[in-house]
Amino acid sequence: MVRPGEDMDRLTREIDRLTADVRKLGEKVASLKEAATEDGEAARELRDWITVERVTIRFEAWFRAKAPEYEVIRWFKAGVDLLIEGKGILAAVEITDVPYLEAVDKIKSGTGAVEEAWGREPDVLIIWSESGVAPPEVAEYAAKRGVEVVKGERELKRLLDSVAGARPTA
Repeated sequence: MVRPGEDMDRLTREIDRLTADVRKLGEKVASLKEAATEDGEAARELRDWITVERVTIRFEAWFRAKAPEYEVIRWFKAGVDLLIEGKGILAAVEITDVPYLEAVDKIKSGTGAVEEAWGREPDVLIIWSESGVAPPEVAEYAAKRGVEVVKGERELKRLLDSVAGARPTA
């Protein structure tokens, strides 16, 4: 015969054991989530790098063939993936698959490094949308911060020509 006190003690020990098991399981899940996040972050960074490299190679070829008055300069520093220089202007370009709010802040904060290296701020800040998509909230935020969102090479050239044409000549 089992006494009520013994049943309670046994149940308490069982609950304590189950609680410890759940805690260990939670720690294991957290550890797996952290590893997955790190792997996911690494995969995203690799995907981003491939996009930037692919677009840069394409820009170099396109500008050489269609707009040789502009030079594409690989930059990959401080929120700016590349620079485009020509017709007296300097443009800073951040390349994304789909523009996002932080990319606007990223390119804005990168202008100091460009100014330090080039001796002047870029005349125009551009976020390139490789997908051709520009979420409305990002386009609006970019416009407020003085950043252009561009979705095609010809659109990019028109923007550069417009900035160059609006620049006072010395």
